[in-house]
Amino acid sequence: MKTRRSSLLVIGVLLVLVACNVPSTSNSIATQGNPTSAPTQSTSIPATQIIPTIQSTPTTSSACANQYFPSTPGATWTYANTSPQAPPSTTVRTLTGITASGLVTHDVTTGDIQVDIKWSCKDGALAMLEEDSVSTITAGNLNFEIGSVKASGYLLPAALKAGQTWSETLEITSNGYIDGAHKAIQSNETQIDCTANGQESVKVASGSFNAFKVTCIYTITATTDIDGETTPAKPVTNTITITDWYVSGVGSVKTEKTGDITETKELTSYSIP
Repeated sequence: MKTRRSSLLVIGVLLVLVACNVPSTSNSIATQGNPTSAPTQSTSIPATQIIPTIQSTPTTSSACANQYFPSTPGATWTYANTSPQAPPSTTVRTLTGITASGLVTHDVTTGDIQVDIKWSCKDGALAMLEEDSVSTITAGNLNFEIGSVKASGYLLPAALKAGQTWSETLEITSNGYIDGAHKAIQSNETQIDCTANGQESVKVASGSFNAFKVTCIYTITATTDIDGETTPAKPVTNTITITDWYVSGVGSVKTEKTGDITETKELTSYSIP
């Protein structure tokens, strides 16, 4: 059980970190995200990797429509992930559709990690884990439903300006099973504090871009109960700094995570219908 408990403790962190790769929903000036060279688009992502488990309506939404988030169902982004803490991996993100109040995304990461997330949109701003919604995560022998108890603020505003700050606060309860036998409940409180740093040139496998750099600090406190036993006895707190580079018409092209988790994600290809 010790290994299982250690794995469960990071589930809440994993959900938030996977979710953070959503393309920006900024409405800032067009010159803030224009690529300096044409990016490479690809439609070579295997269809078997894109298996949405949350149903949504395949329509568009004016609340989500902006130059930094191509809100077209079926759009995909492929990222190469590197970390000193794990083998290289690939994440394929798919926008599976538009709900009445926001977006639904489906992520597949090497190693059998799948995450379906509901996002809320309001006047171009994007909030992670829509309040009173249920998202899901599957990671090896862990299968959970993620209930968003409370969500306030937003992950990205409708416009970006250098020096601007904003935040999102989340309360999450995860319910599921380890190995199909051990009942597990995890409660997470996450505080996300972000700053828009300004424009910066960035080069990744999919092209060279003039991007908008944004830095967010995630403070995630988790309490875990397995088969009626709280373990460990005190809540565990993780702090991660996440920096994203966003490009108009494309989304996030690069992500760097430092702190309790270290990882770099770079966009290798994307396809927007």
